[in-house]
Amino acid sequence: MAQQLEFNFAKPRDATPKEAKDWIEGELKWWGDNQLKIVAIAALVQVGVFGLMLASFYLIGELTK
Repeated sequence: MAQQLEFNFAKPRDATPKEAKDWIEGELKWWGDNQLKIVAIAALVQVGVFGLMLASFYLIGELTK
């Protein structure tokens, strides 16, 4: 009978300095440079949806009088 492979989930190996530098300069730098824009867009969407919700409440209240 075939045996399932064992995985070592205890602790992954530490990244080498080159791997860490590549990750910081590659993937991590893009997110760091753009995080303010992403948060600002998300906040504007949230404020816009809240405004539409209040406008809906008002409109429904006026139409049901």
